[in-house]
Amino acid sequence: MEEKVKEKILIVDDEPDIVKLLSDFLTGLGYQVVAAYNGREGLEKARQDRPDLILLDYVMPEMDGYAFLDELRHDPQLLTIPTIMITVRDSYVDQIYAAVHATPDYLTKPFTLKQLQETVEKVLNRRRSP
Repeated sequence: MEEKVKEKILIVDDEPDIVKLLSDFLTGLGYQVVAAYNGREGLEKARQDRPDLILLDYVMPEMDGYAFLDELRHDPQLLTIPTIMITVRDSYVDQIYAAVHATPDYLTKPFTLKQLQETVEKVLNRRRSP
């Protein structure tokens, strides 16, 4: 019996070690993983690969997470892709700003891989539900 491949996740983070860690972990859980190392590349990959979920770092050079979200939410083909913001910024204001930008799911670095798995599954389950 062939095992079904799980959804595709795009990781957008400028830290290669973080991308590798997240990618290896999520691949081990059966997800397809695509990586981008800045916001511009992330938008290109989102358009090309149509991920089911985007894990997005807030602090990146060239285009930060919120600028990425602004562009994502203005693209009719991408605006429904759920995102999880991953960041070291964890103030209440940052969390509200993330929610306003249609990304209510938020992980603060450092987080555990269990927290990541639970959040990814929660967001994807929400997307699967009619």
